Amino acid sequence: MQLEPVDWKFFQRETGLAQLELPVEPRTLTCSGASTRPLTTAPETGLVEIRLPELICLAQETGATEGIVEMRRCATTLEAEMTAAEHDLLCQTLQNLGRSGQHLEIGTAAGGTLCAMLGSFPGSKRPPFVVVDPMSYFPNQLQLVQQNLQNHGLSPEAVDFRVGTSADAFPAAVQRQESFDFMLIDGCHKIRSVMTDLKWTRLLAVGGIVCFHDYTPEHRGVWLAVNRFLSRHPHYQQVAQADSLLVVKKTAHHARPEVSAADELYARAWYLPLQIERKWKKLRRAA
Repeated sequence: MQLEPVDWKFFQRETGLAQLELPVEPRTLTCSGASTRPLTTAPETGLVEIRLPELICLAQETGATEGIVEMRRCATTLEAEMTAAEHDLLCQTLQNLGRSGQHLEIGTAAGGTLCAMLGSFPGSKRPPFVVVDPMSYFPNQLQLVQQNLQNHGLSPEAVDFRVGTSADAFPAAVQRQESFDFMLIDGCHKIRSVMTDLKWTRLLAVGGIVCFHDYTPEHRGVWLAVNRFLSRHPHYQQVAQADSLLVVKKTAHHARPEVSAADELYARAWYLPLQIERKWKKLRRAA
């Protein structure tokens, strides 16, 4: 089987399966170190599924390794990446907050959580939602998020999609003097990215809520950045937590910026050690 890089789709890290677009029939797999066998098609996507070791073997033999993109399961299921307890707390927090100002999500993945948040409001009382995301998490991410919204009976036009990084979008929001009543921060978990996302809390209205997902020692970038943030800003008070979702309320405005130059230096100092630690853990799991 001769494959070009454009034929590759992605592999899912949770299942260890790769998904490929192969229009040629019949579909069989022949690869050194793997017996010839028929290839099956995933009914949800119409893509052929093979096991990750087979994908690596084919990639090495065809020279198409640059076409492989690591993906998460939500890229095909379009599900939220939250536990049931986190989902319930998030929706309950939104309902209890009951504010009509802008609501912000940083990092939307396939839009599963976005659908849940929008769906927690009656249509007539739904506040405006803003999503900041570079839309590069997986191929056609924006289109899949919009499809997910439509699948839930929600209009993509009701969401202000700002395609770009958090760092790029923040200055424009400051210049417009925007304000938000609610924020869900669930973007890139590297510590420098989390620290950048925390700058948005400057735009959170007093009495507003910010939620941090994956706030757990296993996600060290999130854990360290948020802990430092909370320790330096007592006017942000923890309200509730379910699994890795932390709910925090802003009780006052402070003259000092939420993220200082010292905070950014702290994140920069931790960045390389955390990357080394992450790669070491991957090597140990693969061994």
